[in-house]
Amino acid sequence: MFKKLIICAMVVMSFFAMKAATANAYYLGPIPVANGSFATGDFTGWTISGNTGATSWYFVNNDGLSLSPAAPSATYAQFGSTGFPTFISQNLSTTPGQLYSVSFWVANDAPASMGFNQFLVLWNGTIEAPSIENGNAFDWTRYTYTAMATGTSTPISFSFQNEASVFDFTKVTAAAVPLPAALWFFGSGLIGLAGLRKRMQTSKR
Repeated sequence: MFKKLIICAMVVMSFFAMKAATANAYYLGPIPVANGSFATGDFTGWTISGNTGATSWYFVNNDGLSLSPAAPSATYAQFGSTGFPTFISQNLSTTPGQLYSVSFWVANDAPASMGFNQFLVLWNGTIEAPSIENGNAFDWTRYTYTAMATGTSTPISFSFQNEASVFDFTKVTAAAVPLPAALWFFGSGLIGLAGLRKRMQTSKR
């Protein structure tokens, strides 16, 4: 039984070692997000789709004096689409098999009791947490999600619909996530335990 446990541990370690080698999993650092804080004063770097007509309004607010003390940056986008959502998206340069952490700041200016609201986060077309539906009003809050890339280019998208007021949105960043060192310590510990058991068996002979 003990031998089977050690074999399983070594298989798991080999799997993660190959993932680390192919996905550069030890690299931890930012990757470029174009105009993540909307510092250009517009949506340069982003593609806008969905509701872009008369029932939607979106703009960049660069008046830092109007921000709350908790605001993460001096510029931010506001979205007040009604009827159906407005999307913004851009492609990130990624490595297949690599985990990435994407963070952003968002605020909701009106409670659900005043009208339907929905904020969706998408990675490569798949909805990720923390998506919000009929959320209450809240001040600037930082959210983060982690997902794996399957190609050399991965689209990140955000969807906004707010029937009563607006979502405020800014400071989108992304970074590669390293393989947790704890996995290596765990594997090394099991191998060391196997060696100890072998020495104990030898000493009893």
